[in-house]
Amino acid sequence: HRTRLDDLLRHEMTHAASMPGSGFDPATWWLVEGVAELAATGGVPTSQYDGLADVRRYVRERDWNGPLDRLAIPPDAADWQVAAAYGIGYIAVRHLADRFGEADVLAFLDAVVHNGRSPGDAAREVFGQSWDELGAQCVAAVRAAVS
Repeated sequence: HRTRLDDLLRHEMTHAASMPGSGFDPATWWLVEGVAELAATGGVPTSQYDGLADVRRYVRERDWNGPLDRLAIPPDAADWQVAAAYGIGYIAVRHLADRFGEADVLAFLDAVVHNGRSPGDAAREVFGQSWDELGAQCVAAVRAAVS
C-alpha cells in the first residue's frame, strides 16, 4: 500500500543515490526526474500514474510533441504544469524501462548524467539504437498514454 510520503521519499532518495555533486545539464531534466518518478511509483504501469490527467492536459493545451531535452518548467508554472513535466519524464523513462529493462535505463542515466556522454552516444552504447529514434519513440509513448 503506497502513500504520498512513501513515494516522495523514494523519489528524493533516488536523487540522493544517483546525482552527481556538480548537478546536471537541464537538457537531461526529464531523465533525472523520470528515473526518480519511476522509483517513487514502484514501477506502476503508465495507465496508473497519478499525474496522467496533468500530462494529458499539458499535451493537449500545448500540443506538446517533444523533444524531451527542451522540457523545462518556467518559474511561474502552475502546479499542474509542474506535475505534467514530471509525468512526461516518468512516461518516457517507463517506456525505456519496459523496452530495455531498468538496469539499462540506469546505465543510460549514468552515462549521460555522471559521465557527460551525449544522449546519442549513450543510447548507441547502452541500448544499441539511435537516440533520435528512441527519443521520438519516448515522445510518441507520452502522447499515446494520454490519447
